[in-house]
Amino acid sequence: MKIYSPRVVEGQEWVLPQQAEDYQLFASLGDLGQKRWRPPRMKFLREQEDGTPRLYSDFPWLGEHVLILRSTR
Repeated sequence: MKIYSPRVVEGQEWVLPQQAEDYQLFASLGDLGQKRWRPPRMKFLREQEDGTPRLYSDFPWLGEHVLILRSTR
């Protein structure tokens, strides 16, 4: 069996919650079902600090504790 661990890929897009308090929401999800799940609003970080564009990613980085999958719509 292969086990994969998420890791940041330098230069690719990140995705961040628009509200700082929503970071705690992701940390508290665990493996429990959520009865009233309302996804927080997110924003893409598409440029690096020097202004160069980040590369497209199907899994934009938020952190190793949560996987974010981009919608194909």
